[in-house]
Amino acid sequence: MKYAKIYAVLNDANLSYHMDRSGWRALHPTWMDNRRPLWIVAESEKLNLRMWIEHEYGVLRVTTTRLHIPEGTKAQGHSIHKTFRNQREMAAYLRELLFPDESQAA
Repeated sequence: MKYAKIYAVLNDANLSYHMDRSGWRALHPTWMDNRRPLWIVAESEKLNLRMWIEHEYGVLRVTTTRLHIPEGTKAQGHSIHKTFRNQREMAAYLRELLFPDESQAA
């Protein structure tokens, strides 16, 4: 499976998915599917976190914000954006973000 490391972390975290429009799954990919092969919007109520996980135009990126900030407002300017060189780096960051107790114990 493409993006297996990333999906493994997300599945372990038991997130609430709002949307997974990842183009890599398309049977007949469109032009946009090829440019946005990974695009997930998910939430963790436990961590009060909404996140966008993307591979868009060749850039791997995770954007996070707090759940109490309404989508599409200027307050989302307080979001945190992180970019990664590869899937392994992104998966490691997501694991640290979604399982803070594990990273503190190490």
